[in-house]
Amino acid sequence: MTPLFATLLLAGAFLFWIDGMQARETALGIARQTCERNGFQLLDQTVALRGIGLMRNAAGHLVLRRTYVFDYSTHGGDRRSGFVILAGRRLLNVGL
Repeated sequence: MTPLFATLLLAGAFLFWIDGMQARETALGIARQTCERNGFQLLDQTVALRGIGLMRNAAGHLVLRRTYVFDYSTHGGDRRSGFVILAGRRLLNVGL
């Protein structure tokens, strides 16, 4: 492996990681807003990546489609699951 190829590979992995962290923060914000809007409590204050794939956006460009899951409570004594689906960092769907 040449040093240039190794450097490009590391740079690509780093950019992929940064993009994933930003998408996770977007999904967490959407989960928080959705729970607050419905009067629910977001449990654990986090989202977890459930799946990742490729899809085409409205302009026909390939983007990453990420599905995040989170837990919430409607009255404090229960635990339910919700999801956020992003195309890039754009919201596709959120569900409780």
